[in-house]
Amino acid sequence: MQALMKSVGAFTMVAIVLLGPGCGGGSSAPANAGPVATQPVTTPLAPTPVVPPTTSTPPAVPAPANTVVVSGTATYEFVPARDSGALNYAAIVNKPARGATIQALAGSAVLASAVVSEQGNFSLTLPVNTTYFLRLRAELVSTMGPATWTASVKDNTSGNALWVVDGLAVSSGTANATRSISAGSGWDGSRYTSGARAAGPFAILDMVFTSFKFIAQTQPTVNFPPLDVFWSPNNTTAGSSSNDPATGELGGTFFLEKTINSVLTRSIYVLGQENDDTDEYDVALVGHEIGHYVQSAFSSDHSLGGSHSRVNKLDMTLAFSEGWGTAWSSMMRGNPIYADSFGLGQSRGFMFSVLTVPSDSDRGWYREDSIFSALYALFASHGFAPIWQTLTGPMLKTQDALATVFSFADGIRSLGSAGNSAVISTLNSVLAAQNVFTGAGADQWGSGETNNGGSAANLPIYSALAFNTATPVCFTNDNQVGKARNKLGMVKYFRIKLSPAQAGFRTVIANFQTGRDLDFEVLQNRVLVLSAGRDSAGEMSESVSGTLSAGEVVIRVSDFITTTPPVSPNCATLTIR
Repeated sequence: MQALMKSVGAFTMVAIVLLGPGCGGGSSAPANAGPVATQPVTTPLAPTPVVPPTTSTPPAVPAPANTVVVSGTATYEFVPARDSGALNYAAIVNKPARGATIQALAGSAVLASAVVSEQGNFSLTLPVNTTYFLRLRAELVSTMGPATWTASVKDNTSGNALWVVDGLAVSSGTANATRSISAGSGWDGSRYTSGARAAGPFAILDMVFTSFKFIAQTQPTVNFPPLDVFWSPNNTTAGSSSNDPATGELGGTFFLEKTINSVLTRSIYVLGQENDDTDEYDVALVGHEIGHYVQSAFSSDHSLGGSHSRVNKLDMTLAFSEGWGTAWSSMMRGNPIYADSFGLGQSRGFMFSVLTVPSDSDRGWYREDSIFSALYALFASHGFAPIWQTLTGPMLKTQDALATVFSFADGIRSLGSAGNSAVISTLNSVLAAQNVFTGAGADQWGSGETNNGGSAANLPIYSALAFNTATPVCFTNDNQVGKARNKLGMVKYFRIKLSPAQAGFRTVIANFQTGRDLDFEVLQNRVLVLSAGRDSAGEMSESVSGTLSAGEVVIRVSDFITTTPPVSPNCATLTIR
């Protein structure tokens, strides 16, 4: 390795250039470069720390004999947004690397480890006259409680290596000392210096830390499932049709829930290629993806996923999930402004307020901007507690309907806690402003809803399915954009309450026309139990069999067009027998 250093004021900025497979030779910092950053470590970082991480900077105490105390601050450079949403490199500020792990290492041995305080401070006790260097790790580790969490930012294009910043090796000497470390942005005034963008991972990590602390204020003993965030300067908008994280072809920034070796994992992938779309400083967007993690980890999320925009008419599960993500981002940041940058020099962008009620007549239960406007307005009036209680209570534990604005509203109404009447009143008001039904009979199933989004075929929200009876199901493609099958009218929902006599081994079958195909999912207690996937063109039926329990059964049916132009009318039948 070759260590590079550039001094900026009281801070010493360093970088590690890695020599190894896939890496070039050493490099040097341009004369006009900003703080030089780091490359991710691509080999195992270190053995288990000999000193467990602490949750804050410990109070000053006399150092044991033959030791010294090294204290200081750990920071990163943050690039804020302009009013246009573009990045403003003229306004770069230093922020504390809150919650990150700071270590002192002698070679590969960890001499001491601590957690950076919320003010950016740290303190490490080291043996005297020992050569060591500081390492700032892009990870959050809290195991002592009351809240616990583990999160990290890794490079998906470098074998999922953890991002770190390393200081230069020095002797601990015989006296206490002050040393600080900072992750630089790598911006040299017109571009990013090659290999020098260490601040990016810590900007992302800070949003994760903000999210964890925000929830812990409402539920102090919360236990967060592990979260891995993957970011790289190689991550690009290319590859949307066949993403390849190993090469950085992501297509976009996204959240991914996946089961690996029977273990459910939750990850966020973040764009980073300059002059294309860098998202590490787009705190609202990063917060939005963390919102998907929160819904996945602590509630129910039945989103179909796929491409969408805030003005599309969407499938109702997608609309709620995306609306929640944007509302959450503003809640935990305490800021209703959503900004996103992109383009050459990160000089383009957009910005909007989540409090803005959509002005057109298309607002409703199928629009993500209607959802985030209503959710944030509820938060602004009554705080996060009733929202959190609904997500982690009825929507997770007692409801049968899938996660939509209807199940959320029903969950709020069912809480019954003291003062909940004021919350319900506000809820009804903000939903009515979005053309969502709130009258008598409103429930988790969307009963009573009259807003059909432009087509009578979109109602009712859930259609009744009779046992052993072919029930018509008709779709519309009025709102389709591109090839995505996640828009309003392209997905239909059915429900049936099986009696004990009807429970058992059952078959669900869909019959349809040539030139179309149907996919469907069968759920009980909000959990997928059976599914039928897409067959080849020319098939005229789809079926699946399995054991179903007595009680509510939900079936979600998606339309797939196999011919151009599509066959019309696009109707089929659905039977459970």
